[in-house]
Amino acid sequence: MNDKPTRDDYNQLIDQLGSSDRNDGPDILAVKHRREEGRTPAQPQRQAAGEQPQRRVTQYTPGADRQRRQGSASGQPAHSRAASSRGTQQRAASSKRTTGHSADAAQQAQTASHTSPKRKTKEKKPGFGGSAWVRAIIIVLIMVACAVALALFALSSASDLFGLNQEDKQVEVNVEEGMSSGDIIDLLEETGVINQKVTFRFYAGLKDALGEFKPGQYVMNCNFSYDEIIIMLRTGIRNEEERAVVSVTFYEGMTAWEIAERLEENKVCNAEEFINAVNTADFSDYEFMSLIPEEELRFVRLEGFLFPDTYQFYVDENPENAVRRFLDNFESKVTDDVISALNNQNLSLYEGINLASIIQGESSNNEQMGKVSSVFHNRLDSPGVYPMLQSDVSRSYINNDIIPHVDIINDDQIFAYDSYQCSGLPVAPVGNPGMDAIMAAAHPEDTPYFFFVSDAEGEFYYAVTFDEHIYNVRRAGLLGEITGIATEE
Repeated sequence: MNDKPTRDDYNQLIDQLGSSDRNDGPDILAVKHRREEGRTPAQPQRQAAGEQPQRRVTQYTPGADRQRRQGSASGQPAHSRAASSRGTQQRAASSKRTTGHSADAAQQAQTASHTSPKRKTKEKKPGFGGSAWVRAIIIVLIMVACAVALALFALSSASDLFGLNQEDKQVEVNVEEGMSSGDIIDLLEETGVINQKVTFRFYAGLKDALGEFKPGQYVMNCNFSYDEIIIMLRTGIRNEEERAVVSVTFYEGMTAWEIAERLEENKVCNAEEFINAVNTADFSDYEFMSLIPEEELRFVRLEGFLFPDTYQFYVDENPENAVRRFLDNFESKVTDDVISALNNQNLSLYEGINLASIIQGESSNNEQMGKVSSVFHNRLDSPGVYPMLQSDVSRSYINNDIIPHVDIINDDQIFAYDSYQCSGLPVAPVGNPGMDAIMAAAHPEDTPYFFFVSDAEGEFYYAVTFDEHIYNVRRAGLLGEITGIATEE
């Protein structure tokens, strides 16, 4: 059966609704026609005063029309059905308005929540919290611990490298055929010959000695330096008795470079390596080292303290060990009594050795050293009249030792050494004096002299005045080369 309404159904519905009150709502068919024609539906009339205007909503559906016909067939009045329909529509509209109001309220609440000022969070003040301070302290402690550990390792490595403060004990080291350099280094550590195998491996690598160690039954000492150990392992010398020993004599007044060159000539060590050890190695274990001042213009640091004597050296000896032989001798000879005697002449140890080096250079005759010393003391005590020592020895040191061994001449250094220009003593000793010259500096004779000159045969001429001195210079010059005070312009 077709449920689609016909034209007769619409007319019948119009007739049924015709007697209804105008306030009941618009004509359904008319509304439909107006919608079809695109015109705006008529607005419902306003209700009586005091009533809220209410828009009626009427929708057409085929099912609803069928229900109306069924209701009409059942005998329900048309206006009752219309009223019931309008009530239902009003309740739906009221519900929609309520829902709309609720939605609007929710939207307003949401908007209010967005526009309402946010609660201000308390800003953290810059700085460390408790845990940050703890972490910082831990980091600092770790860094300090690492620094201390590295410092201790460096000190231990240096002591092990040079064999300092090590036990004087002989041990046997059996290097078997086929042992690697690593095995040999482990063996050296196990027997107590070395304490820092990492440092020894690194040093032996610098010397290109790894892989050149020879097998054999060695007798070593725990106070051996790394160089001594490496020399034995490279050469196969099994004990100190088998090492070649040379005897070298150094005369009084020799300079550091002259000593270094003589050591190289006798195959003890390289001259430049010896001078480098003199200038840079740590010899602070000697008490007199604290009495040597820092001098920026000094040419060789330990010039004057390499005590001249005859020494026994090993061939290929460690340069620092060679230097220590000289310093050991100096410390044993220049005692506290000698230092006190120098102090009594208003001279420090360094000044006394400085003056002794000049006395040594000017006089090889021990009998003349006391008078030569008196001339320099008299000048040092009269700076207003004789501000400069004017010793030829200082200029000889400049020409024979400083200039040949520098790439660029430092005029300030030359001036500081030249006793014809500087006031008083030169900046540093100009040679290594023997004990007689040191004692002459500490105990000068009592004379009135301010000048002296010596001839080629070693004869000395002393004078009080400059005129007397010129006369003596001319006399001494007749015999050849001369030396002394104020013999040059």
